[in-house]
Amino acid sequence: MNKFKKPVIITFFFCILILLIKNQFSPLLLAHSSYGMPALIRQGKIENLYIGSSMFRQGLDIKILENIMPDKNYILAYNGNQPALEYYQLDYLLKNNVKIDHLYIDMYVYSAWEAPELSDEKLLLEIGLKEKWDLWNLLHNESQADFEHFFRMFISSNNELLLTWPLNSPLINSQFYKGGALTTPSNAKADVLAHSSVPVIESNMNEVQEYYIHQIIQLAQNHNISVTFIETPKYAVIASNDSYLSAMKKYVQLADQEKVPYLISENTAHFLGNISSASDYYAFGHENTDYFMDSMHLSYNGRVAFTEIISSKLF
Repeated sequence: MNKFKKPVIITFFFCILILLIKNQFSPLLLAHSSYGMPALIRQGKIENLYIGSSMFRQGLDIKILENIMPDKNYILAYNGNQPALEYYQLDYLLKNNVKIDHLYIDMYVYSAWEAPELSDEKLLLEIGLKEKWDLWNLLHNESQADFEHFFRMFISSNNELLLTWPLNSPLINSQFYKGGALTTPSNAKADVLAHSSVPVIESNMNEVQEYYIHQIIQLAQNHNISVTFIETPKYAVIASNDSYLSAMKKYVQLADQEKVPYLISENTAHFLGNISSASDYYAFGHENTDYFMDSMHLSYNGRVAFTEIISSKLF
């Protein structure tokens, strides 16, 4: 048995070394990328930062934003991004000395009504070992993340992507510009959209997510960053759903409490009856099937239409 001990021990420590290198130095791979936090940290300053979920990635057209305000926009979007993680991302950028003038936050109610969790492993490529540990502590303390989550964060995440990085990296970079998607997704069929299910949502916002929304606002104010919330369009089956609108009402009430302006859909504004004088609403074709790739996400045509609409409201 002794003759097998040395190779096993060597293999074990080699694996540990590989994991340490992966967890610590993966951000270097994205320093010159067209998306993510490392590239923004390298840039050092941005006037308009849009932090959110895939609603922002698919819903905001970076080319239109850049045509209006050249070199002043960056989209930081992760699948299912939640307020707790958005706070973490903003704090990480500020600790790395990124200067931000205006922060636009994705007003995505479904993420704010869920317990904190990591929904997009690509975030882990962008942060070092200490920052991953801080993120683990946040998730563990707030949602009792277990060993499965620990294994996913520090061991299994992004391994396949890293192994094929020389091939994947150019392809991924070609799909983004300053964090915004350059892909042109087509719209879904009308019957598919018409029969889309409406996600179940609790009656109250998750307490932890609510806490971090307040913390995002406070952190931004501490760094003299203006904040605006933006609701992205949803297809009619969701945009007119009572549970969705009731959740949006609670989100708006939170923004009003903090005296933070927001830009919401005409559907939501009509449901509320009135909005704060510092805020605004937009009209959008929620029933236009040409604008949606699914009930939550805009198609390319929808992205262009929405960005053109809100640009006249925001700038």
